Formats: sequence, structure tokens, C-alpha cells
Amino acid sequence: MWLYREFFLRDYDVGAGPYYSDVLLYAICAMGALAKGEPTMIPISEIFAFQAESLVYTSLDQPNLPLMQALILLGYRYIGHGKASRGWLFCGMAFRLAHEMGLHLDPNNWGGPPEPHIEQEISRRAYWAAFNADKHLSLYFGRPPALYPHESDVRNAIRIPYPEGWQGLLETYLAQDVSATAYEDGIALAGSFIYRVELMKIAHNMITEVFENRRHNADGSILAATSHRIHVSLT
Repeated sequence: MWLYREFFLRDYDVGAGPYYSDVLLYAICAMGALAKGEPTMIPISEIFAFQAESLVYTSLDQPNLPLMQALILLGYRYIGHGKASRGWLFCGMAFRLAHEMGLHLDPNNWGGPPEPHIEQEISRRAYWAAFNADKHLSLYFGRPPALYPHESDVRNAIRIPYPEGWQGLLETYLAQDVSATAYEDGIALAGSFIYRVELMKIAHNMITEVFENRRHNADGSILAATSHRIHVSLT
């Protein structure tokens, strides 16, 4: 959900735009090659990932949303291939960029002219997807999280209607003779994303209030009450 495919393809089709970049394209190709599940595609994925990584370092002076999305994709890919330190570093860079770009603040609260509805929703999804990834990696590695719920005021995700001209993009890049709603970004998808975020908020409390509490003199009754509260939330 941190990548809105429709606008990525829209900007890719014209060769430029706020939701497309070469680094993101190569990161997507690196993951897509692995999705085929064929051993012969692993070296191809490596080539795409290497090219994406080389572009990352030249893009850091002018960070944008595609760069953050590419960093998360590359981070997950490296972690999944035993390069945990590099993957942790790339994802950490993405989480820092989320704050750098103000994604932790809801677009309705930004100064200046308001963004169109779809652009606002893409920004919200990007933040919550980074938030989810942050908790996944904290649980996996046993390390402190980078994004804290109290530091953001981002609203929940909602369904995004398809952009104008989606039928043409669909037939050009995905499938011929298919309905525009065949890959519907429906209420169920947005709803499941919202509840995944809620689950990760509970996971954040588990990490910060239970797992990170290493004080030897911590009050046992307080820790027990905290654990019970988290248990009730999960239930």
C-alpha cells in the first residue's frame, strides 16, 4: 500500500511525474523478478537492485516520495536475502525521510494550498505503510522503532477512485480486454489496511512498554497491568 500503482503507471507512461522515478522502477523490477519464483531470475533481481541502489545515493540530496518507497522495497529485499544490516539501514533511511517530507503530519494540516484528494490519500498511505514496516522490522530484529504514534496526526486510509485514463493504462501495461474494476482498490482493501495499522499500533506498545523495559527496579504490578492492557487490546 505504500505504492499507488495507478499513478505510478500514469507518470511512467509520460516519463515523468511526482510518483515515478528510475530508482523506484528498478526497485520494483528487483522485487518483481523474485515474484516469478524461478531461480534463474535471482541474478536478474540482483542487477535491478544494484542499479536501484546506485541511484539511491545520487537522489538523497533531493528526497521525494518515490525515493522513500524504493528504500523500503530495497530494504525488505535485502533483509529477505540475508543482508540484514543493509536492509535495516535502507528502511531506516526511509523512515527518516517520512519525517523529512512531513508525511507524519496529515496533509490537511500542511500550510499552503490544499492538495487534491487523491494526492492527500497517497501521502497518508505512504506514511502508514512506513509505520507498518517499522513495526515489522522492530519485532523481527528486536530493535527500537523509529516512528511513534504520538508524533503523527495522519488520518486513516480510504478508498481511492481510479484516475482518468486508467482503462488505457490497464490495457497497455497489465492486461488486455479487462474491466477497469478488475483490480479494484475497494473498501475491503482499505479496511484491511486500516486494521493492520491498528494492529501495528498495539505492536508498538508491546515493543516500547514491555520489550524495551529493561529497568531492574520496574514495579511488577505496573508491568503486569501494562501487559494485561495490551492483551485486552489484542483480544
